[in-house]
Amino acid sequence: MKKLLTVCLLAFAAAGATGCRSAAEGVKPKLMWLDCSANWVRFSYPDSIRYYVNKCREAGMTALVLDVKGTSSEVVYPSEHAPQVREWKGFARPDFDFVGTFVEAAHDAGLEIYGSFNTFAEGNGVFRRGLIYDGHPEWQAVNYVPGRGLVPQLEIPEKKVLFANPALPAVQDHEIAIFKEVAQKYDFDGLLLDRGRYDNIQSDFSDFSRGKFETYIGKKLDRFPEDIYTWEEDGDGGWKRIDGPYFKQWIEWRASVIYDFFKRTKEELKAVKPGLKFGAYTGAWYPSYFEVGVNWASNTYDPSQ
Repeated sequence: MKKLLTVCLLAFAAAGATGCRSAAEGVKPKLMWLDCSANWVRFSYPDSIRYYVNKCREAGMTALVLDVKGTSSEVVYPSEHAPQVREWKGFARPDFDFVGTFVEAAHDAGLEIYGSFNTFAEGNGVFRRGLIYDGHPEWQAVNYVPGRGLVPQLEIPEKKVLFANPALPAVQDHEIAIFKEVAQKYDFDGLLLDRGRYDNIQSDFSDFSRGKFETYIGKKLDRFPEDIYTWEEDGDGGWKRIDGPYFKQWIEWRASVIYDFFKRTKEELKAVKPGLKFGAYTGAWYPSYFEVGVNWASNTYDPSQ
């Protein structure tokens, strides 16, 4: 199993629904993240799924986190909104209810189980699969690449995970439709969003984002992206960022895009299944986390103190 970590739960669970099924009062939750790409063959049979679920229980896990949507836009169940992955690295999985089997096995073992989603990842650059490649190239983010300027992600050959622009309404609608579909189809205890963020500090500098930012600050920019920041060579073969006059408002606006997306997602999921928990896989590197458009601190917290 590829990932083992503690997840930040942004819960809106109903009262009394916050504890793991197998955890006694006061027992620390332990979550095992099940990466479906790394475990594609291993999890391709119902008896194998039950075997590994029981192994997780024996190891002291209290909850499982199952990848439902990968970086290639594909999901591991029949969906009306996203392509279903049936083959990975040359191996075709037998036809059975993969997600339903995992949910049933986890609950039979007394464990909670969460569905996870590579939210704004819509292209796997290694295998060149995903909606950015096939279906929605207009969703791709535009990165401000040192020494190269503004470059659509399809034109960055070294990209392993291609991100959609989180600010695009069509992208947000697509992701939320998948979340709601999964919440209605399967008895997950909660849903967790991975990659619910911007790609990096270089992203997104599309014309759409420029227009939305100009509306946010109430004025047109004379120089874009230079009014946000510029890249300068550092003399040691690298690059350094030189912040422009609107850099702080830019990172504030990007964080507001992600905040509003999570707020909307929470409200729409709660309407579908009120007791469902909702969480996010987030980085612990707070001093630099603003670079991906995320700020989970309280709005009363002053980091300068």
